[in-house]
Amino acid sequence: MVGSALKVRKLNHQAGIAMVVVLLITMVILLSITTSISISSIKVKRSIGDEAAAYDALLSAESALNSLENRLKAIPKQAALRETLSLETLNSWLKAQGLDQLQLDDTRRASLSILQYDAATSLITVEAIGYSHNAQKRILKDMYLSRAAYDPRLGAALTSWVKVKITGNVDITGFDGQGSDGLLNLSVVDKAFTLKASSDKAIEVMVADAQLISPGDYLKINNLSYKVLAKEANELRISPLETPTADQLIYKNDPVYLIPFALRLPVPDKAGKSQQLIVSDTSAFLVGDKVYLDTYKATVQAIDYAINVLTVSWEGLVPSQDKLIKEGTAVRRDVLGVSTANQLNQTNNTQINYGSSELDHTRVPNPKGQKNLLFEQTFGLTLEEFSRLPELKTVYTTPTVISGIIYLKNDWQNGTKLCGEGILVIEGSAKINGTCDTGFRGLLYVKGEFDSAGKATFVGAVVVEGIGSSEKSETHITGTSDKNSGAKILYDPAVLAQVMNQANPWLFSSVHGSWRQK
Repeated sequence: MVGSALKVRKLNHQAGIAMVVVLLITMVILLSITTSISISSIKVKRSIGDEAAAYDALLSAESALNSLENRLKAIPKQAALRETLSLETLNSWLKAQGLDQLQLDDTRRASLSILQYDAATSLITVEAIGYSHNAQKRILKDMYLSRAAYDPRLGAALTSWVKVKITGNVDITGFDGQGSDGLLNLSVVDKAFTLKASSDKAIEVMVADAQLISPGDYLKINNLSYKVLAKEANELRISPLETPTADQLIYKNDPVYLIPFALRLPVPDKAGKSQQLIVSDTSAFLVGDKVYLDTYKATVQAIDYAINVLTVSWEGLVPSQDKLIKEGTAVRRDVLGVSTANQLNQTNNTQINYGSSELDHTRVPNPKGQKNLLFEQTFGLTLEEFSRLPELKTVYTTPTVISGIIYLKNDWQNGTKLCGEGILVIEGSAKINGTCDTGFRGLLYVKGEFDSAGKATFVGAVVVEGIGSSEKSETHITGTSDKNSGAKILYDPAVLAQVMNQANPWLFSSVHGSWRQK
């Protein structure tokens, strides 16, 4: 019995030890599980935190790229990019304008730089790096660089601050805004396409030369108007402003017209004698211009060049709600034959077409002093800014043929014929004895006195400051005795748009579908 009792006690003792061991093992397992769960939870939280930071970094980079075009558009015209393009000049300019950084808040920011520049296609690759806490993300987008068509701000074919004297057979012709369609034929369709009936979807079109066409411009092809949404080299993405009732086949070599000054919003939102017009470009307009939209006529009362708004006063009929002037409608303007801030004298056998104005100090400002007001009005640049244009060639002797942008820092050699095409600025005076048979095509700006004699033809425009040592300074145009081969100054907006291209700033536009993560 005693042995049995001892045996039972021993078994109970062993069972108790086993229970303790089991409990200890269970606690260890539970502790391990708890520890594992805690570690996993920390890892999950850390992973979620890392993912959130990475996502914020991606959003920061995306915000920098998405806002770049609008930030570029906000750059003042005087600070716009005009330098010769290279990776170095592009990135230096980006940094100088504060466009290389974007601070979103205390923890999120982005940096921007240009990784590649292809001179052949004018394409650049922009890299944005977004940062959030310790995370960073990189994304890329391609952009296209182009220059917009720009007309100089002129009110006449011949603009002269000093008095103007015209003798002999001379024909000076401005521009008839009322009789024009307001279109510039700048290119042709390079590949046929079909515009489907009742379609308002954007389409792709290839043109032969899109150099003077930019995103935001308005075009007319086969009597239909389009807005340019994007551009890559000579391929345009355009959206029709009206839906055709039947399929339209656009053929190769069909003309592509630019509407240089087009309404961006319909008129009117309300009827009234005075109206604000939001226009695609106001750079060429002056207060006092007579303008035409469809069959309506108005006078420009005020201009906000920064936001492209014309304030006009309607003459005669006022647009009404039942006769809406549509988006994309051309705003045409009259350009006088001659405009001077002093007197205009002419003989009976001279012709000035589309009018003239004397003592016009508002539209022909005094060029004296440091500001060079007439020069700035004409080019939209100060003389110093103009002198820094990379394409400009400064010369000190009279060139034989003009090509590109020439700045002659001297007098034009007396009696030398003027030949070529481009922009010619003469620091001194010019006595020009005729032109080549094709005439001079472009913009001639003379800071001194101007005297043109013989069979001279100027297609584009002529501007004269005429400031000399004598109070009798004048612009003198003399034609030949033969009225069939006299002197001519003919205002031509298409020629001016072409030659002014090199003086215009570079524009940036995104390439559709080029966004990618690096």
